[in-house]
Amino acid sequence: MADASGALWLPQSNCLVVADLHLGYAWVQRQRGLMLPVGTPDTTVERLVALQSTYCPEAIVFLGDLVHAASGLEPLREHLSELTDVLAPKSRLICLLGNHDRNLARRVAEWSLPLELAARLRLGPFCLAHGDVLPEGGFSPDTIWVIGHEHPCIVMGDGTGNALRVRCFLAGATCLVLPAFSPWASGCVVGQRPFLGPVAAAHSYDRVVACLGHRVLSVPTARLLGGGVG
Repeated sequence: MADASGALWLPQSNCLVVADLHLGYAWVQRQRGLMLPVGTPDTTVERLVALQSTYCPEAIVFLGDLVHAASGLEPLREHLSELTDVLAPKSRLICLLGNHDRNLARRVAEWSLPLELAARLRLGPFCLAHGDVLPEGGFSPDTIWVIGHEHPCIVMGDGTGNALRVRCFLAGATCLVLPAFSPWASGCVVGQRPFLGPVAAAHSYDRVVACLGHRVLSVPTARLLGGGVG
């Protein structure tokens, strides 16, 4: 079940799935010389707590890019500690490592965080992964991939010239791409350029579900899925 927050609920596995939190984004960018504001409220943990209260999951799975970079910055340690302190008492926390999570294992050990790390996770017919690496042995026709990495969104307008990027789920028979959960991610517009990763590029899609406020909305896909997406 797609949640309007951008999360996915898998009831048979009692599992909540979110993608691409990119914790510490502003601090990492400042370390790299880009003066992003660090006082902007980040509601990531608050939104996850609300989802945990709603679904009561046995496990919360992060589909990679949990952090923007696994640096030793103190604000990043604080972000991760806050996340695990409030969520871990009620749910297992599993991170499927993405391309931004290099050295995350080192930080998890260094900071004694209750966070399980893996490359991918199989739950019934679903294979959960970040989506930046092809699986060894290729794809099985009886597997549905659930990935992040792509930050899908669509552009929606009001007919008067105003337009807004709206995060969305991108779905096909054998792959489901989740939107980025990070408030910093504006998104990659579906159909306007090739996919970032090989897993998404290896599948085709026939449904787009937009996250609009507190509801999800299935939108016409013929024009959206015309190029670069399967």
